[in-house]
Amino acid sequence: HGLHTFSHISSTPWGLTLGTLLHGAFLPYTYSLIWYNAVRILVLILMLFLLNRKMIQEEFPVWKRILGFLLVPAPWYSISSIITGNNGEAVCFLIIGAVCILEEHELLAGFMMLFAMIKPQIALPFFAMFLLEKRWKTIAVSVTGVFTAWIFSAVWTQTNPLAQLRGMVSFANAMEAGYHVVGILDILRHVGVPNAAALLLSMLAGIGLLAVMAFGIRGKVNDRFCRYSIPAIVSIMWCYKTECDYMILILAALAILELWREQIGGKEALWLLAGLFMLYTKPFSTVLLGRLSFLSSYTCNRLDLYMKTAVIFILVWAMEKSNQYHSLKKSGK
Repeated sequence: HGLHTFSHISSTPWGLTLGTLLHGAFLPYTYSLIWYNAVRILVLILMLFLLNRKMIQEEFPVWKRILGFLLVPAPWYSISSIITGNNGEAVCFLIIGAVCILEEHELLAGFMMLFAMIKPQIALPFFAMFLLEKRWKTIAVSVTGVFTAWIFSAVWTQTNPLAQLRGMVSFANAMEAGYHVVGILDILRHVGVPNAAALLLSMLAGIGLLAVMAFGIRGKVNDRFCRYSIPAIVSIMWCYKTECDYMILILAALAILELWREQIGGKEALWLLAGLFMLYTKPFSTVLLGRLSFLSSYTCNRLDLYMKTAVIFILVWAMEKSNQYHSLKKSGK
């Protein structure tokens, strides 16, 4: 019944079909809970298996692999997922798994990204990197699957696809000003800008940052986690979020591990530690700034988002330092 109830205001029309499969909504409620939690556990196991396989391929020493596993449940955001049952955690794990197998299994990666598109606010920035790397099979599987699911949901609910698109806009306008954050330019809503307009401007700002950073490292960075840390960080600031969506920052934390080599200098190590701290404190505002009574919770959370966004510049700077080291090593200097 809920499928019809929300057919006009869905944030993702194709999610009506994909979400039905992921959540087991075709089953009675009691059995759907069992189905969904089983899926979440299986996705977690699959992601850990693929992550371990990727770290071995990248020749991570044992201590890095152990730390990599510990980084998965470490964010406080995992608590939000457990409490709310939000599928953001599963979506993040699907994306991380797809990134780990992209080179050898493009089709499987595309299938995983298809279900990740239930939350395009997390998944879409990664397609910019797929385009730059010419991962056509991954893109084709995902896009074809999304449109197929969208058409199926439109027929199923007898709702015009254009009406479903309008529903996405109405979803943005219906966001509560005090709870939802529409992106890095959310502050515009407090000077009279409509929710949908602030969301669109945030998306444009995120796309712009992603394009500049992605083209800036194009052909210069071979480390996979480093490359995909950029869309991971952009995904938290370009569109509206729930807390467990921040689990995608695991990719950025893995990038810091990837950059942490024996030859790293003290200055670089200090910046990487600062970056890891900013990524994993949930939120930075709650632990530190939130204790300052003259700062509102909204202001604290905005500062937290800006600090997490700043990590992208730390990572790109560290990538450049790493490239300089490798260039000197190849030249014998």
